[in-house]
Amino acid sequence: MEIKRGGAEKRRGFRLLNATYGANTNNTDINAMLPFRGSVYNGLQSQLSRVGARYGSTGVIYTYSKAMDIADNSTNSGLTFAYPTYWDRNWALAGYDRKHNFQWWTVVPLPFGKQGAFLKSGIAGALLGGWQLQTATSWVSGTPFTVSADASSLNAPGNSQVADQLVSRVTIFGAHHYASGAIQYFDPTNFAQPTGARFCTAGRNSVRGPGYFNLDTGVKRRIPIYDRFGLELQAEAFNATNTPQFANPGTSSVASPSSLGVITSTANNNRRLRLSARITF
Repeated sequence: MEIKRGGAEKRRGFRLLNATYGANTNNTDINAMLPFRGSVYNGLQSQLSRVGARYGSTGVIYTYSKAMDIADNSTNSGLTFAYPTYWDRNWALAGYDRKHNFQWWTVVPLPFGKQGAFLKSGIAGALLGGWQLQTATSWVSGTPFTVSADASSLNAPGNSQVADQLVSRVTIFGAHHYASGAIQYFDPTNFAQPTGARFCTAGRNSVRGPGYFNLDTGVKRRIPIYDRFGLELQAEAFNATNTPQFANPGTSSVASPSSLGVITSTANNNRRLRLSARITF
C-alpha cells in the first residue's frame, strides 16, 4: 500500500491497528478475538429408512450443505486478513464445511437356520443361524483449506498471507496423482509466491481437500443360555475396505512447487478387527 505524506511516497505495511493503539511500541501485534461476525449454515437434509424384524432394517441419510464464517472458532487463531479494510475477504467456507455427506446403514438377519430360507436344520444351520449382519457406510466431501505463502514482504504482523492464484479454477489432480516423486493433490503451478506489501489473490478456504469413504461392518449373534441369560458373540471390521482417508495437503511452500500440495499423512487408521463375547442378562 502506498501512502503519500509531504509530497513523498513511503511504503507502509498493513499495521493500522498497531499504529492506532500503540502496540508497535513494544513490538507486539493486535489480533482478533473470536467469535467475530458470526456464521451461517444452510443445508438440505434427507432421510429414507425401512425398519423390520424379519427382513432387516436399512436407512439412507444424505445432507447437502454449506457453512460460511469469517473465522473458525475452533482454531482460536484470529483472522486471516486482520487489516480492517480487508475484513470482508475473511468471509468464506468454514474450515469444517463438508458439502456432501452420505450415510447408509443396514441391520439384516442372515438367511440361515430355523428362521432363514437356507440350512434350516443340521450342524451347518445351527452354526450359521441367528446371525445378524450390520453395516455403516460413510461417503463424505473433504474440508476446504487456504493456500498460504510467505508473509515477509507483506509487513503486516497479525495477518496471514495467501498465494497469488493464477487461474480462475484450481486443477485438482486427486490424492493419487504422482508428480516429481511426491503425491500432489492440486496443480502447484496454479499458484505463485507474492511480492510486495499487498494481500494476494487466493481466497480463504478456496480449495477443497480430499473426501473419504469408510465402511464398518460386523456380524452379531445372541445365544440363549437360561431364562434371561444369554451369550452374545460379535465380530467387527472397522474400515473394512482398508481405504485411506487422506489429510489435506501442505499449502505453505508456494516458492517450492515440488513440495506444494503434497499429501503427507492420512486422517484415519488402517483396517481394524475386533472379536468380542459377553454375557447378557
